[in-house]
Parts: sequence; C-alpha cells; structure tokens
Amino acid sequence: MAEKEFAVLTCPHCGHRQEREIPQDKCEPFYTCDGCGQVVVAEDACCVFCAYADKLCPFGHR
Repeated sequence: MAEKEFAVLTCPHCGHRQEREIPQDKCEPFYTCDGCGQVVVAEDACCVFCAYADKLCPFGHR
C-alpha cells in the first residue's frame, strides 16, 4: 500500500491554509475552503493541488 501524501492548500479567496490528502488516482478539480466556505475551482491547472497547493498532484502541471 502506498504511503499517503499531503499538501497545504491556500484559498485564493481568503488565504486560509488547510492540509489535505493528495489523491493518487485522480485529479481533484475543486474543494470547499474550511475558512470561508467558498468552492475553490482549479481554472488554469489540472486540479486544485496544482493550482493552490505547496505540492503538485501525481499527474500535475502548473
């Protein structure tokens, strides 16, 4: 079993930082910010990790 990998996502709306597990089998195109409650969408990247996190997803391109 592969070791879980985590990244810190930074909300572009409020700046809230939250740690989330990086999915190893798919891209995650959106998430809900725990700080402001807004849905954050990856617009110019394959997923929210490639757009707003400190680490890329396994498929990632920035």
